[in-house]
Amino acid sequence: MDNAGESKLFELNAKSNNSQLGLKVDVTPRDMPQHNHLAELAFAVIGNKGRALLVNANIPWNYCFHLYREVFKTATDLNGLAMVMVNGK
Repeated sequence: MDNAGESKLFELNAKSNNSQLGLKVDVTPRDMPQHNHLAELAFAVIGNKGRALLVNANIPWNYCFHLYREVFKTATDLNGLAMVMVNGK
């Protein structure tokens, strides 16, 4: 998260007693990708997943250009899936 202030409500909710996920909020300077390397790395990971989906689907090359938007949207959705334990369950 950057320190611009638009995510203050999220930060308050993440640090509240109602939050069971134990999130840690880190702020980074604006326009400094060197300090936000995890977010920058996520773009490369999503790009690689999208390309892997296209390759493994054996889609003909001329159709890949028509499908890339949906494939990369699916790669982004798949990247957001994660197993989370809440209260040890």
